[in-house]
This record gives sequence, structure tokens and C-alpha cells, in this order.
Amino acid sequence: MSNKILLTGGHAGSTALATIKAIQKARRATQEIYWVGAASAHTGINTGKTFEEREFGKHDINYLKIHAGKIPRKITFYALINSLLLPVGFFEALWLIAKIRPNVIVSFGGYAAFPVVVIGYLMQIPIVIQEQTVVAGLTNRITARLASKIAIGRPQSMDFFPKSKTVLTGLPLSEDITSLGPKPKIGKPPVLLVTGGSRGARPINQVIGKALTEILKKFKVIHLTGEIDFSRVEGFKDTLSEDLARRYEVHAHVAPDEMKELYKKSDIIISRAGANSAAEILSVGRPAIIIPLPITWFDEQRKNAQLAENAGIAEVIEQKDLNKHTLLTTLNKILKNWDAMTKNYDRSWAKLDKNAANNVAEIVLSYL
Repeated sequence: MSNKILLTGGHAGSTALATIKAIQKARRATQEIYWVGAASAHTGINTGKTFEEREFGKHDINYLKIHAGKIPRKITFYALINSLLLPVGFFEALWLIAKIRPNVIVSFGGYAAFPVVVIGYLMQIPIVIQEQTVVAGLTNRITARLASKIAIGRPQSMDFFPKSKTVLTGLPLSEDITSLGPKPKIGKPPVLLVTGGSRGARPINQVIGKALTEILKKFKVIHLTGEIDFSRVEGFKDTLSEDLARRYEVHAHVAPDEMKELYKKSDIIISRAGANSAAEILSVGRPAIIIPLPITWFDEQRKNAQLAENAGIAEVIEQKDLNKHTLLTTLNKILKNWDAMTKNYDRSWAKLDKNAANNVAEIVLSYL
């Protein structure tokens, strides 16, 4: 009989995928791996495919979804409508867990994980929680008492969990990413990788558009726009000369397996400050401009950005200060200091994360 591992979350697809690959690589026992996620990318209402739905099927992972409502943080009309899906998510979680009968449940947080963890606990299934951020997410905080073990990516989040069952593992990253490390010298011309994620890309895309001609005089640019802005941003090429257009590469998004090549090519990165994005910047050692999303749970993106800034590998621009002038000025500053930043930044976070996926996989496998 094979062991069954059920993973769940409302986000953290890249972190989960790195962990799953480490579990699959261990091959100590036959495993069936399931992922239970939200029915859409934004709410319980079916508005689009999630990252996990697009990618997990390629890696022998059984993808399942529930119509999970979000736990309301403040009372609004939208929050009330969405919270009506909470009981639906609990019934769907009960049906799926009763059908699968997993040996262990692994939660990466997010609203889709909440009903899965609660039902799993009531059915006496061991629960492992993985927390990526410097501050703990709401679902992970609420469900921490139900967990058998809590794996944290950053020591700062230890304050939010029971210390007796919490262990610092590092933040699981793809082995493709952790194998890269800093570049010995900057490219000629240097390559600028711009990525704003899916929800936070538009403000970055708008400023890149205004500064694009001047940027392309010094850089080749690889621009990941997000799905919503892709057509509009691709149109920027029509405003460029033929020579500059050849230096500008535009994608809506790329698969996780393709990120290694983009990081390999890049010399400088412009990015949001999600936990995974900040950790990858620290791992590959590419100097970066990080623009935290201004409204996140407990200001987590600003704190993630500060980690990279304090390590010496990033400059932070607040979104309210982001404009053509601040962007170009900060890019020029990084160009002048590129050698010093790549050689002297604090690599302790990269060392912690290098084996994090294996560390979390070991915890999960211990319950089989």
C-alpha cells in the first residue's frame, strides 16, 4: 500500500513544489501526492487558474480544489459574500480527506488550507505547517495549535508559534535556483530581469514603460508582466527603435522550471518582495531593486525586503516613491556598486535555504 501525502495552501506554489520534489527524490516509500487548493486564483469564485493548477500536473501531483472562502479580516460586503463559502469549503475538505485518507497533511497557509487542516485534525491525521514569511500568515497562526510540527523559513516568525513543536528549516527553494549562486562578473550589456508577480505587476509595469527607452540604452531587459498586463506591455515594443526592440524580451509568465535560465542570464533584478522572491534574490546573489506591495498582512513584504536590503544585495523603493527618476537613479547606483554587492553581501540566508526543501521533506516523511 502506498503512502498518501496531502498538501494544501492558498499560495506558496513555488515553495510547495520545491518541497514536493524533495519528497519525490527521497523515494523511501511509494507515495501518492495530492494538492488541495482554491478554486480560483483570487477568491473562492472561479475567476481563473491558479499557479498550482497550471503547474502541478506536470510533476505527478494530483491537483484538487475546493471553494474555500476567506476568513474576513474586516467587515465589507465582499468579505461577507466570500465568507459564505467557508462552510462549502469544510464540506468539500471533509469529502476529499475521507476519500483520500492521507497519512499526513502539509499546510503552506492561505485561506484554502484552513478547512483542510481543521478537518484533518478532527480526523486525527498529523499536520505539518510550513511558514515562509518573516511574520506568520493568518491561517498558520490560527491552525498552529492543531499542528504536530511547524517548519519556519525565518527565525523571526518563531515568536508566532509554540516553540516546543517549531523548527527552523529555511525556506524551501527549487534546487535549480539554489545551485546558481552569484555571477563572477556583470554582463556586457547587463541583463535586467523585471518581475512583479501576478497581482502586483501593474505599478511596476507602468514605470518601466516610462523609463524603458533609457533603460534599454544600458540593458537588455527580460520583462515578466503578469497575465493582465501582457498585451499592453508587449505594445511598448511598437514605440521602440528596431535596435532597442531587439533588447527587450516580454513574457506574461514563465514556468518555474524556466526561472533558472532567466536568473542565470540576469545581472540585476526588479521585483516585489514576496517571501519566495526575496529568498531567490538572496540565493542567486543578483543585486536587486525590491518594491514591496504596500498593503500586505502585518506589512510582510516590507519586512521581507528589509532582509534582502540588510544583507546588502538589494535597494528598496517604496511604491509611493516609485517613479521614472527613482527607478533610473537606483539602477545607476546598483550598476556602480554591482561588484561590491555581489561579492560582499551576507549569504547566511542563502546557506539556510539551500537545504530547506530537504529539511521540510524529512519532517513530512517522518510521519509515513
